[in-house]
Amino acid sequence: MRSPRVVDTPGDGRARAGHNPDYSTQIPGGWSQAAENVGWMGPADVGRGVAAQIHESWMASPGHHANLMNPAFTHIASGGHEPGARLVLTQNFAAY
Repeated sequence: MRSPRVVDTPGDGRARAGHNPDYSTQIPGGWSQAAENVGWMGPADVGRGVAAQIHESWMASPGHHANLMNPAFTHIASGGHEPGARLVLTQNFAAY
């Protein structure tokens, strides 16, 4: 099984890699800080334990780990999707 893909790339690379370029405009107003984590595994890799593997990859990525451990964030939204048998997990964070 291949490792999950996580993205820690600034700028336009985020949108191409699966980050929602509009996520900060879709969070209810009044936030002072926002961030997003996205991770996915391809169709050949989707199976039992995939969410845990993506989480482990986020924890091993400095940028994603910083989002997860940031004590300023007071709200989190999580979601999963299987487009074309690929599992995509997303976390959005906000501080109010």
